[in-house]
Amino acid sequence: MNLRKEFQFALYMLLATTLTTLACGFSALSRHSAKSFGASANPVIRFKKIPPRGGGSDRLETIAGIVTGVNVKECDCRIVIYAQTDSYYVQPYADAPFTELQDDNSFKTDIHLGFRYFALLVKKSYRPVATLSKMPSVGGDVLTIASVEAGAEAEKAVQAPGPTRTIRFSGREWKVKASNDQAVGPGPCHFSDSQENVWVDAADKLHLRLSQRDGIWRCAEVVLAEEHSYGTYLITLDTTPKSIAQALNAVLGAFVWNDADAAHNHDEIDFELSPWSQQGNKLAQWVIQPYSNPRNIVRFDVPETLAPTTHVFTWRPDRVECASFEGTGRKQHTLYHHTFTQGIPPNTKGTNARINLWLLGGKPPADNQELEIVFSRFDFKPLP
Repeated sequence: MNLRKEFQFALYMLLATTLTTLACGFSALSRHSAKSFGASANPVIRFKKIPPRGGGSDRLETIAGIVTGVNVKECDCRIVIYAQTDSYYVQPYADAPFTELQDDNSFKTDIHLGFRYFALLVKKSYRPVATLSKMPSVGGDVLTIASVEAGAEAEKAVQAPGPTRTIRFSGREWKVKASNDQAVGPGPCHFSDSQENVWVDAADKLHLRLSQRDGIWRCAEVVLAEEHSYGTYLITLDTTPKSIAQALNAVLGAFVWNDADAAHNHDEIDFELSPWSQQGNKLAQWVIQPYSNPRNIVRFDVPETLAPTTHVFTWRPDRVECASFEGTGRKQHTLYHHTFTQGIPPNTKGTNARINLWLLGGKPPADNQELEIVFSRFDFKPLP
């Protein structure tokens, strides 16, 4: 009986020693793997440059970023980019799916466009699939994943300097946007405060002009100096939409925007005229951002030869009432009306009315012609 107990105790000690040795070995192996990999438990990817929204195989734009929590000299890892459209497509090409990390932990590559972009930090043993129906989970060879909406930060990556020129239109002061030869949002485009691109004539009409100078297309935008929020906004357009339709890539916008309120899509409510690079598209739209939500956008036709037209929206706490009219006021023929009742932006300090003329993706007008748009009136009335 004592012999049996001694045997059982010896067997127990042997098993305990073996398990302890294995545990120590696995722990050491794990520490060695983490050290040899050169990454912390939570590496982070941050985007520095983000391409605009788009699609197709004929256009490439640059995406760039940086990874923290990784020692590049020790890290046996790299970046894989996917662009999302109807599926997830590896970038830039199926036979060139990897983007290397530089010594400063940055990465940069040209990719095809989508409406959302994904960056995966992966071990070199990871084998990307050309097309995915869904993103992989973090684990194994996939160390972390970051994603961003197309264009979400690209327009903030290079901030335009503050406007230096002012004009008076419809009895109000407006600041003229200037990007000082940098391409900034929207577009991104080069915005000019030159009198060639923005001026008010003797009849108090505002002229915005797309022009080509020194091989660069210059766009135009004005920002109301006053801050407004809830109330009724009105703009009268004296130019027919025909030149916008022919240019294909030109966009006319009359909207409100708040630089500081990114959490609510900058409180953006838009009237826009553009075929959005598609021949035969309906020209006009009312939008509450984000436009990617189908309930936030309505498109309608405006005759290409019709002028003037007046476009009005009333921003209330629970809805936004939009309408477009033939002529110079709201007593004329109604072209279209719509009321948004969901996703209404809040009343926040710092919202301005803006009017602009720009180029989608910074692409020249399809007809390569300079373009001028004239406005005869702007008005704002606060809610009673």
